[in-house]
Amino acid sequence: MGLSAGQARLLTITARKSDCEYQSMRLSHQKIALSRELADLSNEYQNSLDQTKLIYKVSDVYLDFYVQKFCLTCFL
Repeated sequence: MGLSAGQARLLTITARKSDCEYQSMRLSHQKIALSRELADLSNEYQNSLDQTKLIYKVSDVYLDFYVQKFCLTCFL
């Protein structure tokens, strides 16, 4: 193998290595973008749950019903 053939082989290997690194970096950026999108969607879902008003009916002594806002401290 002559000097120019060895140089061509080295350039080919270097180009393949660079391409693999680029593809790896591209995939990494896609994963980060998906993670950010998932976090945004999770926050949006949580905010919509926070805005939801859960109600339940409670019977008092006179068997009248009233609606009370649901809260965790109601059961403690």
